[in-house]
Amino acid sequence: MQIVNQEQLMVRVQLQRLRTGLLVHLNRCYPRHMDLPQIHAHENEHGSNRLRRELEYLAELGFVKAAKGKRWRITALGRDFLLGLVEAQGVMEPAMLSDIGE
Repeated sequence: MQIVNQEQLMVRVQLQRLRTGLLVHLNRCYPRHMDLPQIHAHENEHGSNRLRRELEYLAELGFVKAAKGKRWRITALGRDFLLGLVEAQGVMEPAMLSDIGE
């Protein structure tokens, strides 16, 4: 799909950055799970519904999984993505984030 204007581009970039940021936060507490309020504390500029929707998207990619549908954890595939060993459309490359540290 072609991006028509700059506003569309910014929305896509912000969404991709959010997805990668979620993976980074989950990776920092690996192998423990995080619940939505804990995740929201790190990504507080987004609402809970948006975070849940993007976590579900990452789960469909196999990058995260939910325990009992409430507590989230990064998977081995998600960790490999952060290392640059796996590629995915719709998620910003980890190298583009400045705060990816462990």
